[in-house]
Amino acid sequence: MDAANFNKRVRLSLFFPLLFTFVMWMVKISEWLFDFSLSSWGVLPRSFEHIYGILFSPFIHSDWKHLWANTIPFFVLSWALFFFYRTIAAKTFLLIYFLSGILLWCIGRDSFHIGMSSIIYGLAFFLITSGLIKIPHRKPSFLGRTSERCHYGGHFSNFVQKARSSPASNSLRR
Repeated sequence: MDAANFNKRVRLSLFFPLLFTFVMWMVKISEWLFDFSLSSWGVLPRSFEHIYGILFSPFIHSDWKHLWANTIPFFVLSWALFFFYRTIAAKTFLLIYFLSGILLWCIGRDSFHIGMSSIIYGLAFFLITSGLIKIPHRKPSFLGRTSERCHYGGHFSNFVQKARSSPASNSLRR
């Protein structure tokens, strides 16, 4: 891939994460400016009166700290989804968005749930799982190679530690 195509791909992959992040921040700024809370628009499990929370809750955050804690992981993970999996990214994101909300509505504890966390966990699960799966006719993905390096790197560091603590290495130090 040449530099022009790479830059175009990066820009296209940024559009969706920037749009969602912008909406999250505009919702919080509106709450702050007009001194109201949208927390009651979150998901209230097993309440048909609040089923609309499945759609709105990811954009609502309890405070600025909560918003920051969701902004960076959401932005990075959604960018990775749209960059590395551009052909299936929109379908995958919509599936994660609605399934995480429905699952939360079905099994969540009986209180309002707000924030992007369930989507963040869904994105992370998808990216890690798909990165670890090796399809025989394709090269392993970035995450797959990275996880292999961590795995074998762990074996290597374990080997080095054992070698350092062996009796033979102790006699060399004296």
